[in-house]
Amino acid sequence: MATLLAAAALATSALAFAQDADPPARVAYLNYRQGALSVSPSGDNSWYESEANRPLVQGDRLWTDRGGRAELFVGDIAVRMDEQTQLEISELDDQTLRLTLQQGRAQLRLRNESGAAQERVELGTGNVAVVMRAPGDYRVQADPQADTTQVMVAQGNATVYGDGGQSQDLGSR
Repeated sequence: MATLLAAAALATSALAFAQDADPPARVAYLNYRQGALSVSPSGDNSWYESEANRPLVQGDRLWTDRGGRAELFVGDIAVRMDEQTQLEISELDDQTLRLTLQQGRAQLRLRNESGAAQERVELGTGNVAVVMRAPGDYRVQADPQADTTQVMVAQGNATVYGDGGQSQDLGSR
């Protein structure tokens, strides 16, 4: 009986601690959409039509259909999705933005105002992870059928990590 009471007390204190923890101060906001854009909220396998200004959190997935485009903001980081693109917000908290590009094309623009160089901004695909090291303009295209990823750095600095832990630094142009 004493063991059962101790376990219940431990579970209650863990629940109280979890409730006291502050949620992240940042969320992503869907700023613009053109054409069909679907959202699958975190923990839900269904897809729903989305609207502008919708807050997005860790675990949410977005899909732009043929002819569709979307733009979302996380602070002053802009993420633009081209048509037939699937993107997941893999991690989003006060210091980290990690996106997963399942397929399609995405452009990230990091501005200097938020101290983007001090936070971790990463975009992963099926075969690489791109870590943005400085404010700038980055474009990533993922083709899962061909198992290829193209990374372009118009301005800024990024490190691309591939299979086996190999890395390559990329600068502007």
